[in-house]
Amino acid sequence: VQCIDELCVTAKSLITTIPFNVYNILVDSAVLLLNQVGECYMLHDRDNGKNLSAALQALTECFGGTETPQGDLTPLPIPTLTWLRRPLSAPFIDNVFIMILSVYAED
Repeated sequence: VQCIDELCVTAKSLITTIPFNVYNILVDSAVLLLNQVGECYMLHDRDNGKNLSAALQALTECFGGTETPQGDLTPLPIPTLTWLRRPLSAPFIDNVFIMILSVYAED
């Protein structure tokens, strides 16, 4: 994907700012967008890691858990939760577990 930076910026801004509990018609589109970012993350080894940083930053922000100025943590956004519950996310989740296992295998 040549426009990974734009894709990641779009994903971060949409998923972290839209009140999906009000605009639930946008959830499926946001899920597909997040899935594209996840695929870019999984394919980073094919482009010598160029897309890894942008994809990781976008995924981190799209998963919530960011501390607000008031000290609260942002919740898991509805599109992210929806994506994780669907089979569409299975390759991404499998990849994460493989990476975790490879780190432990090196120790």
